[in-house]
Amino acid sequence: MQLGMVGLGRMGNYMVQRLMRDGHECVVYDARPESVADLVGKGAVGSASLEEFVSKLSRPRAVWLMLPAAITDKVIAQLLPLLHDDDHDLWALGPATAMGRALSSAEAADPELIDRAGNTFRLSTLRGRKVVLTAWASY
Repeated sequence: MQLGMVGLGRMGNYMVQRLMRDGHECVVYDARPESVADLVGKGAVGSASLEEFVSKLSRPRAVWLMLPAAITDKVIAQLLPLLHDDDHDLWALGPATAMGRALSSAEAADPELIDRAGNTFRLSTLRGRKVVLTAWASY
């Protein structure tokens, strides 16, 4: 599976390394070129801009944002116009407790997702569609 990761800080960097170790192709972008270069050296496909990032993703595109909450909306606003498919939905991962239960029982995780309107869906219902997943944390 190919996955695009925007945001290569500590969490994004380690997530890309784990995904690649499990055989996934990762296209990466970060505002800091040295973060991109580090992961390119480990096998990721690097991008110098969001435009280049999107152009390197095959359809349907899977984009994961691992960004500080303060800039997430700004990056989403820059990214969405570059995604040319008709289904411009934005999804955020749901409660961590469901994900933790699935992982601890060695089942494939199928987390609940919440769209901008507050509707809930399962990740599996989005198979084959372009999806932008966002995750954020407050410290």
